[in-house]
Amino acid sequence: FVFATPSGMFMQAFGRIGAVPDWGGFYILPRLVGLQRAKELVYSARKVGAEEAKEIGLILDLVSQENAMEEVREFAGRFRHASTAAIGMSKNILNQSHNLDHRTLLELEADAQGMALVTPYHKAAVQRFKDKEPSRYDWEKLRGGKDR
Repeated sequence: FVFATPSGMFMQAFGRIGAVPDWGGFYILPRLVGLQRAKELVYSARKVGAEEAKEIGLILDLVSQENAMEEVREFAGRFRHASTAAIGMSKNILNQSHNLDHRTLLELEADAQGMALVTPYHKAAVQRFKDKEPSRYDWEKLRGGKDR
């Protein structure tokens, strides 16, 4: 996840010196903002403020300058009761999703689901559901009324 403070600025600066994006920019940028917006940002080498960066998907959200680390830690802390197996497998598949065809993704999904459904975490979650107990992982309850 990428966060920025309101004063944050982003730019594909190498275009200003007659060079091309580096550090994986050709790979990452189109996946974050789409091909058309990536072209515009690379060709123009213009500065993008934090608010626009959020609007176009370059960052997830804005955090305050004064409490940035606290806010990011609070966000990350919401995952502490999540299934690390499910999150890990989901992350792996999502990170590959732009490079794989639909059928392959469905196969990966089925394999991952098969593994997730036999974890102790899932078994305990199903039992809590049957016992009408609350889930250990509930993003809405953990977010403290914030919009993220």
